[in-house]
Amino acid sequence: MSRLRFVLPFFALGLFSTGYLTGEDKKTEKEPVIVKAQLPRYFKQLGLSDKQKKDIYLIQAKYAVEIKKLNDQIAALKDQSKVDVENVLTAGQKTRLREIRSGTDKDKEIKK
Repeated sequence: MSRLRFVLPFFALGLFSTGYLTGEDKKTEKEPVIVKAQLPRYFKQLGLSDKQKKDIYLIQAKYAVEIKKLNDQIAALKDQSKVDVENVLTAGQKTRLREIRSGTDKDKEIKK
């Protein structure tokens, strides 16, 4: 039960941020951002009130959504970078790269 009180604010924040409670009909296939409700290091020793804890958890949830978006953008940029780098290669080099990645290295077979 004690974990439930920490999860509910994040669930409510998730509903607001996805538009369910604001009347928006957005269809998204993305998974919700799950934030572990945890105070920063040493904050338990400060004697925080329940309101302060709740505010901290809400702030963490808010930024977790933004961080998730940025991490998704970073992943997309890395993927695009990989594609752009491989587009520099010739057709023969691309074939050779696929062979090396798949583990069917012809040079190793010839040396045996």
